[in-house]
Amino acid sequence: ISQILSTIDDKIQNNLAINKTLEEMAMALYKHWFVDFGPFQDGEFVESELGLIPEGWEVKKLKDICNITIGRTPPRKEPKWFSFSEGVKWISIKDIGNSGIYISATSECLSEEAVKKFNVPIIQPNTVILSFKLTVGRVAISTERMISNEAIAHLNRKDEIIPVEFLYSYLKLFDYNTLGSTSSIATAVNSQTIKAMKIIVPKHDVLEDYRIKIFSLFQEIKNNQNENQTLTQLRNTLLPKLISGEI
Repeated sequence: ISQILSTIDDKIQNNLAINKTLEEMAMALYKHWFVDFGPFQDGEFVESELGLIPEGWEVKKLKDICNITIGRTPPRKEPKWFSFSEGVKWISIKDIGNSGIYISATSECLSEEAVKKFNVPIIQPNTVILSFKLTVGRVAISTERMISNEAIAHLNRKDEIIPVEFLYSYLKLFDYNTLGSTSSIATAVNSQTIKAMKIIVPKHDVLEDYRIKIFSLFQEIKNNQNENQTLTQLRNTLLPKLISGEI
């Protein structure tokens, strides 16, 4: 029993280590291109409100490139609206913390009735989400139709040319202490603060080149996360059967 379970656990831990390395590579690539402007040093630079940027690039607010919606929580007095396994997966800040780049599991779900009754905004697959209350700055990408509580913003891209991976990396590396004093950051940030965050937007051809380079990294991370989810379910299914002697 121990040998079977440890083999599964070893594979899960190996995938987690690989994903950690892959994400570090992805963040390094983003920083090299869009913070240090490494590949563009031979070109012309112009002044912007965020300092010197390559000519032809722009500084925009998040609300200019994304339609931003905020999650919602129905009243807890009606237990029928909440479930641990049935309905639409309902994301909390803790759930984002427990996920990797891609979020596919939540500790609670809301019934379709509750979603409709309280007009809870739907998070479409492949949407970047960001926590901005209590714990500020947790980021993930949705894998399916989901919803969230009111501490999480959903960034729905207005222009498909902006890669999800670009938006994720920007939010992952952003210094949220710049949005308020360190002592009050958890209460100082609100949805308007998020909408007003400044982001450097490169030219379309640069974004397309970046998307081509980064896609395989994120895809491998996603595949490893999916495999870990399958392995975890397998382990949890096997354990009682192994112990009881059924297998």
